[in-house]
Amino acid sequence: MFINDLPLHITSKNVDTDIYADDTTLTASADVNSIPKLRQDLTNSFKEVEDWATANKLPLSEAKSKSALVTGKRLLDKIDQDDRQLEIPATNGHVLEQVYCATVLGLDIDVELSFTCHVDKVCKKLSKRIGILNKIKTCLPLKQRII
Repeated sequence: MFINDLPLHITSKNVDTDIYADDTTLTASADVNSIPKLRQDLTNSFKEVEDWATANKLPLSEAKSKSALVTGKRLLDKIDQDDRQLEIPATNGHVLEQVYCATVLGLDIDVELSFTCHVDKVCKKLSKRIGILNKIKTCLPLKQRII
């Protein structure tokens, strides 16, 4: 499956398209006072992605498509309450789910850029693996336990 031409179909100069294997990310940045313009750019670009997918007979998973408004802690207070919701429309009248934490190529990025979601996920994985090693330590020879 070839999707290399997808970025050619995104007309907005403010929206960047990142493709890795079958994972596509649309990113855009804006000043805190121009969130409506950001929303419009992302809405138009997502519609162009949907049109491209339909034209190429490729399924676009709305359940996996998410949006996140990454601001950091200090800028969140400067954004109007109404502008904090991106509300990017998708097909069938649905709106893309706006999430607090999004996973991009294995890295969990939260809207405050604190990386607490990612650290929590890594700690949970490590805790499980340490627990398994602790349970099987009596079955291993000393050499393997040291390693």
